[in-house]
Amino acid sequence: MPLRASSIAAESGQASIALSGRRLEHALISVAEQEQERIGRELHDGLGQELAGAAFLAKALASKLGGINADAAADAEWIKVILGRCVEDVRTLSRQLSPTELEKGDVISTLDRLCADAERMYGLSCQLAIEPAARASSESASADAARQIFRICQEALNNATRHGACRTVRVTLALRGAHLRLAVSDDGRGFAVPPRRAEPGPGGIGLHSMRLRARHLGGRLRIARRKGWTHVVARFPQASVLAPSLFPPQPPMDSPP
Repeated sequence: MPLRASSIAAESGQASIALSGRRLEHALISVAEQEQERIGRELHDGLGQELAGAAFLAKALASKLGGINADAAADAEWIKVILGRCVEDVRTLSRQLSPTELEKGDVISTLDRLCADAERMYGLSCQLAIEPAARASSESASADAARQIFRICQEALNNATRHGACRTVRVTLALRGAHLRLAVSDDGRGFAVPPRRAEPGPGGIGLHSMRLRARHLGGRLRIARRKGWTHVVARFPQASVLAPSLFPPQPPMDSPP
């Protein structure tokens, strides 16, 4: 009996440690989301507005110089064009950091816009395919699940465009049995995948984050290289996509308990 009691106590301790580890992972994800949303809002309301104002002033200056100095007017017009591009880039970055659609669980709209932004910014083909069976689950996803699916896709796209030197990316969302399957495939040169238990280095933080987010929804993430294509595939239980998170978002750091 003492041996049995000791075994039960050990198992209970291991379960408690595992639960604490999961709670810590969820808290880290929640804090990261809050920080990304804060930066996104500040970019939109601060830098974005200032750049838009500067573009308006450059346009007014070009108009004033039109009848005085044609060369100076052309320079002012070019400055306006450059500032306009900067405004659009800041808006895109702000939108990717803090997509408003995620609060409503709108996975499809955010993925569609993410692919459109990738095409505009990197000059590649980014194709989104939502299988009919997966559409209903995607449209009924909780805000938390929508956020994790979006962030995994976003990080996979970043890896493909910045490190993989790809020309084509395919994003698919499908239902396989009781699991929702997100796949991001690209025709780039691929990248080294660190071991699962290795400490994430500077180049492995993104992969670690994707795995963390997949586990957040009770799912798994795998990466494979086949026939010249790199496939990042995440699978989530359909029930965890539709249900509210068991670990609700943490309050902001500066709010009262």
